[in-house]
Amino acid sequence: MCELGIPLHYNGTKYHTKMVKLEDDDFPRFLCRDHLGEYNIYANDNFYQTSEAAMIYRDFYHSDEVKTSIMSINPFKERYSANNDVYVHIRLSDATCWCPSFDYYDKVLGSLTFDNGYISTDDFEHELCQKLMSKYKLTPLRVMNEVTTIHFASTCKYVVLTNGTYGWFIGLIAWFSTIYYPNLNLREKYHGDIYVYPEWNQIDYMG
Repeated sequence: MCELGIPLHYNGTKYHTKMVKLEDDDFPRFLCRDHLGEYNIYANDNFYQTSEAAMIYRDFYHSDEVKTSIMSINPFKERYSANNDVYVHIRLSDATCWCPSFDYYDKVLGSLTFDNGYISTDDFEHELCQKLMSKYKLTPLRVMNEVTTIHFASTCKYVVLTNGTYGWFIGLIAWFSTIYYPNLNLREKYHGDIYVYPEWNQIDYMG
């Protein structure tokens, strides 16, 4: 089991003489079969970031077994459904050009009434982060590592995402939260079509 509490299968001992590459289009078909045949399955440059795969991931992470496992290991589990806080994720660094503008975050945060605000990013000194922290009194989660950030963020009542798979995963396991994400059709995406959940709130924005 990994640090997040996700039950994993590893250290397999059964091998076959035939190999088959798992392509994006094959992923749902293989994953939903009880028997994969006499093959070793491998992947090279595939990320399985399709809308169909995203729905399969949701079914997995929302199953009782996985949900219970993750919640039980979360050091902040007492916060589930017990706070009025907002978490903001901003992906910058090598993905700055794909990041939504200030208008997106301002539009969401300005519509919410919350007790405490938190923000995580890979560049707290960026003008966008500084402006949001100042206006909305957001507390920077500077000392948390990636796993701890996911655990904490997923317990907040409101979760405001940027684009990218890291934020997407936070939203995926934020079972008791209201999720907001930017309209990804307004800028070119650098990942697959995974922001596809109808219960999430897509936000249009300027700039």
